[in-house]
Amino acid sequence: MPPPRAGYEPPMLPLKDLALSCLAVSERNMRRSAVSSGGLISAVPRSSGTYILEMHLEKPVTISVGRLGRFLFARGSYLYVGSARGSGGLRGRIAHHLRRTQRPHWHIDYLRRATTIERILFSTTRRNDECPWSHRLASLTRATIPAEGFGSSDCGCPSHLLYLGTHADQGFADLIC
Repeated sequence: MPPPRAGYEPPMLPLKDLALSCLAVSERNMRRSAVSSGGLISAVPRSSGTYILEMHLEKPVTISVGRLGRFLFARGSYLYVGSARGSGGLRGRIAHHLRRTQRPHWHIDYLRRATTIERILFSTTRRNDECPWSHRLASLTRATIPAEGFGSSDCGCPSHLLYLGTHADQGFADLIC
């Protein structure tokens, strides 16, 4: 993992102490109605929080990520760490990520067009834990950063997107849960 941007040192959190909930999405088998009718998404609270999207990319793809630039994303598993602070809270943000939008707003929207979500982990908290979670996950796994600045244009982190490889340890959640 490249060093954090100059002068930035996120706090280390004992992530095992967080009360994380897991939403096993298995998007490959999920029907569109599970999101739109509130079936799957009803398990997610409307409160603020931090979340991790575990995604899979079936084949390599080059994607233009807004003003961030063009990146080649390798086949394999990715983790994206985000936060939800708006009026829809976690439910609104995760519902947004479960739909593939044609008009991308966030960096992750560009990558979501090509990936499937395997699992979502989230924690309700008023704190913005997105940076410490990203830093901790990067230090606990053999993750690499596939796109410098991805999801972290508003902070000092190198990235909030991590690449786990093609044979990723599916037990990454054990590191933090």
